[in-house]
Amino acid sequence: MLRLSVVFTFLVISILRAPFVATASLPFASQGSAHTVFQFDNGTWLENIAVRSNGNLLVTLIDRPELYQIDPFHNTATLVTNLEDEADALSLLGITEMAPDVFVFIAGNFSIARAASDPASYSIWQVDFNRGGKCEKVSVIEKLPEASFLNGMTALNRQEGTVLISDSVRGLVWRLNVWTGKYEVVLQDETMVPAEGTRLVLGINGIRIFNGYLYYVNALRGLFCRVPIDLYTGKASGPYEVLETDLPGDDFAMSADGVAYVTENGGNSLERVGADGSRSLIAGGLNSTTVAGATSAAFGRKWWDRGVVYVTTSGGQAAPVNGTYTEGGKVVAILV
Repeated sequence: MLRLSVVFTFLVISILRAPFVATASLPFASQGSAHTVFQFDNGTWLENIAVRSNGNLLVTLIDRPELYQIDPFHNTATLVTNLEDEADALSLLGITEMAPDVFVFIAGNFSIARAASDPASYSIWQVDFNRGGKCEKVSVIEKLPEASFLNGMTALNRQEGTVLISDSVRGLVWRLNVWTGKYEVVLQDETMVPAEGTRLVLGINGIRIFNGYLYYVNALRGLFCRVPIDLYTGKASGPYEVLETDLPGDDFAMSADGVAYVTENGGNSLERVGADGSRSLIAGGLNSTTVAGATSAAFGRKWWDRGVVYVTTSGGQAAPVNGTYTEGGKVVAILV
């Protein structure tokens, strides 16, 4: 009964608040039902997503250094910042919340055309929404010249001001203290290194911490893995485990009961991976445009959308649907 009331409430809000445009909210019919929250112009690649406590979504763009805030209940998008005037900031990538309404995100140079990252171009930035009204403060925290391709990021210890960041080219994980700027390599394993013989050099990608483990994906090798970590240092406290193979995930969201919802960029899909190892397709598919080029995912934070996974997409730019179709990157709400 509670689940039905949540779905009904989200349905009512979507109908009442959605504007009458092509990307307006559509009602959820059943589990796996999806509707587009907001879609950008062709050529736009949404890379990562975080959710504010007020329910708004923060999305980073990899095709240009822009951070947007999207209201999923009114289907609107507002530019938060554009780093186009900054050196070595052609793209924005991973983003995570470090304190209430304070988020940190990755900036660096990644070329979609070359399918390559520029080493030594990466830095970490902060955006603070605790300034009242629409005013927010954006500032650089630290540059990591030793990094080759900073990609995914997750908070490690918010009290200590530390985050973990995946380096997809070097096949390792950095720990950064956003207060002091100090950083070091804390995790490195064979399961994190890039696949051989591929045009795109890409190893470990999305990372999340859940129940004392760091979970991570390695898309081009099709691995979904985890390792127990010390929640203060970020270093491994046990063996590395391969949980799933043949799972080309780009990123994922973890539910409170340990279910991973994995975005498959090349597969245009969102897949459910249960704690027991069960797998099922939730939305999309190889020849589907529902989540064409799914890149990242996050759960809603308001009581009425906590059962909704918001998926960002690249519009199929990395692997066009049916070999030819691409579209503007978008955010899709999926009932799980």
